Formats: sequence, structure tokens, C-alpha cells
Amino acid sequence: MRRRSRATSRTAARRRPAGIYTVLVRKRGFDAHLATVTVAAGEETSIAAQLVETKVPLTRRWWFWTGAAGVVATGVTATYFLTRKRPEPAAYDGGSTGWVVR
Repeated sequence: MRRRSRATSRTAARRRPAGIYTVLVRKRGFDAHLATVTVAAGEETSIAAQLVETKVPLTRRWWFWTGAAGVVATGVTATYFLTRKRPEPAAYDGGSTGWVVR
């Protein structure tokens, strides 16, 4: 369920001439609310704006890409170590006598 927030702001103290106004209500983390209001001379009006929380996609989160990079790096490292050829041990050197015990 998406979170909702009620926007409350007191702008009644501002005197505006009669006319048509566009009102934009914004709050960080919520979708903006845009309303058009017609105000007659001497009239006072109010707007009830219901702000709905912005849904951020999973791929826009920093931890998603950090985790994905970690999984890829782990897979590459594991593949390298599991598929590489084992190095052959160096040939035994019998020294000056040439004797090698096996």
C-alpha cells in the first residue's frame, strides 16, 4: 500500500486579485499535485491535496546495483578458479648425484 500525506499550508494572508490560478503542491518523496483554482473578487478558497508517495523502481536503488555487481564479481572469480588448469609441479632435481626419491 502506498503512503499518503495531507498537504497543509496557510497562504490565506496573501491577497491576490480575482482570476484563475494554477497551484502546484510538492513534497519530497511524493508525487506532485497540480490544481487549477478560479477565485472571484473577495473570495477565499482552499485546496485539499492528497499526495501519494512516489514509487521508486527497484533498479533505481543504489543497493540493487551494488548487490548485482557483487554477484557478478563473485561469479567471475569462482569461474576463474574452478576452470583454470592446475600448474604442474616443477621437475625434481636430483642434485649433483641425480638421485630422486619418489
